[in-house]
Amino acid sequence: MKKLFQLVLILFLTTTSTTSYAFIGKIKALQGIGLFFKTKVFKLGAATEGARVIDNVATEALNFRKIDKKLINKLSNQKEIEILQTVKETPDEAIISNYKNIDDTSLSNDADDWWRYLHPGHRHLAKDVKPENFIYACETNSGDTYYFSLLPKRNLALVSSSVKMIGSQRLKIRSSSAKGTVLINLDSNGTTDYFFLLPNYKFYAGKQPSSGEFEILPNGTCYNTEINFDKNEIKFAQYQVIQKKREPSFIEKNLINFAYLIFIWIVWSVLSYFIDKTINKDEKKMIKFFNVMILSRVLHLVFHNLLTIGFFLVATSNLSYEWYMEFLWWGMTIYFLYLIFDANSKASKDLKECKLWTKADFGKIGEFRYKLFHRLAYYNIWVLTAFVLGYLFL
Repeated sequence: MKKLFQLVLILFLTTTSTTSYAFIGKIKALQGIGLFFKTKVFKLGAATEGARVIDNVATEALNFRKIDKKLINKLSNQKEIEILQTVKETPDEAIISNYKNIDDTSLSNDADDWWRYLHPGHRHLAKDVKPENFIYACETNSGDTYYFSLLPKRNLALVSSSVKMIGSQRLKIRSSSAKGTVLINLDSNGTTDYFFLLPNYKFYAGKQPSSGEFEILPNGTCYNTEINFDKNEIKFAQYQVIQKKREPSFIEKNLINFAYLIFIWIVWSVLSYFIDKTINKDEKKMIKFFNVMILSRVLHLVFHNLLTIGFFLVATSNLSYEWYMEFLWWGMTIYFLYLIFDANSKASKDLKECKLWTKADFGKIGEFRYKLFHRLAYYNIWVLTAFVLGYLFL
């Protein structure tokens, strides 16, 4: 039964190893590309009532850059000044009171420390430290502009928009995380205006049902702002923290070598299956080729140790693969550990039995060769330990 299982496993790993080579080749090909865009589908938490967002996220950070763009040109100069007045250190209460639904308690925010995700300079702040008021400006692909006046110390979010149906009103911060910040207004005829402030300055604005699941695609771009209150001037900027290049782990550097190791083990397992089958046909062949059997056991044990550690390192690495592959890597780790301990257990039993034997009982195989065959498996657990310690400390 075990032999049958091993053959099935070999066939499976043969197919997956082919995929591994393709995967490795894909990684190499992408290394020459400046930016690698990966489509992500994620939920922004239960507070979004099942809203799902599809976002194109760049894996490499952009350098700091400023955008010389006057988004507010669709609003009057007077409106520009009013927006600035809402985010002063001491905001103009008369202007804030003109925002629609400003006193509606149902728009109280569900999220804490939401400001941390909308400006790189705020991410180091503790939850109980609230930054100064700021403006987060967004523009849709069709040219509609939205100015989000955000007042952390008052836990208040306001919007001023060139869209007449939106105008100036208070918003509710529905949820906020590293995946995105979601703002909504009051329900209108069963629909809600959703504003998704996404990573990498992506933006979505649109009406959606107030309940149920829906998918969206970003339809705009956002900007941080630099405000000069003396000149009543707003400048727009996009920041992105330059990520430190992570040093690849040992298994990441040797992924191709590990794929080769799997392939060599598969070939050797097939060959040794037929070799053992031929040798074990009769006693004379077994005695004659007992040294070959010892070599076969040595190679099997070395492979089992290396593959145990290899699959464990893959399972715990930061490699990108389908979620179900993680179960495969852990399953293979446990399987090869089982082979090592099973061989150790059987060898221990056989060595105990032969303690009472005489030299005649060992026959032509010889005591040394017989005990060597079983001691290899018995002490193999220490080989595994040596591999682990060597990896950790060398």
